[in-house]
Amino acid sequence: MRRIVAAGLLFALVVWTSCAFAETTIYYQAEGMQEKKIAITVDDCIYASGLNSILDMAQEYGMSITFFPNGQNMRDNPEVFQRMVAEGHEIANHCQNHRNLLRKTDEVIARQLHQMEITTQEVLGFPYKITMMRPPFGNGAYRTSPSYIAEQIGKAGYEYIIMWSIDSTREKTVLSRVEPGSILLFHSDKQDVACLREVLPLLVEQGYEFVTVSELLGIPGCAPVPEEEWANYPLGSTTTYVTWGETTKLHLGTDPKQTVITTLSKGTEIEVLRMENDWAHVLYEGKVYYCAAGALRKK
Repeated sequence: MRRIVAAGLLFALVVWTSCAFAETTIYYQAEGMQEKKIAITVDDCIYASGLNSILDMAQEYGMSITFFPNGQNMRDNPEVFQRMVAEGHEIANHCQNHRNLLRKTDEVIARQLHQMEITTQEVLGFPYKITMMRPPFGNGAYRTSPSYIAEQIGKAGYEYIIMWSIDSTREKTVLSRVEPGSILLFHSDKQDVACLREVLPLLVEQGYEFVTVSELLGIPGCAPVPEEEWANYPLGSTTTYVTWGETTKLHLGTDPKQTVITTLSKGTEIEVLRMENDWAHVLYEGKVYYCAAGALRKK
């Protein structure tokens, strides 16, 4: 049994599921915001060059941004996501792959969300708490039937589904629709980056402050887990392997040119989270790294 309460012309919808699941709220913007605060959000996060340009603009205009990447895109350019966190931005869940969640089973939805969480920890190298999600293809049926997947999202442990109130790369459209509490949707391609370059100085002139979604809505944010709490955020089951080459290099990513963090000597025990193609995702001294799968043997 569930019920939906609509408030503020559908700017926030609350879906109650049974007590076994999380209470899920769907936000389109911050209702009743008086301060001139808005949230810039970036979906998918495919293009590293575009993301770095957006991060540069964030520094220039003092913005805090909430990014909604797909997990599969994070592995291609780990440094840019490490930069996001280092510079104080939020990373929220947009699923592991850009799959439409409508008419998917509870198991598929939970796997998409939880795999993205694991990928985020692997890319960052430390546990990271994610409190919000945005469904891929979030328009359409999600707006006309907002409770359709809210129960499944709640079952997966998410209390906050973040939509948006403005989705446009036209300067005039953005400026005509923006208001205190708006959540703006962008991507990392050239058209979106160009639009941001045009509208940001104009929004600053109008007195707007750019904050994360969690600050805008007053909900728990996404952030690195304090080191003293890492034991409470396991990455899943591991298998013990040993290094068998004379030296085994641990990398931040799956490109051999990535920064080598450390080199292990032959016979060193190491915990493997999983094997993927030619690379092993390994847990070493509490952090996640990559190494060549061929350099390891089961203990």
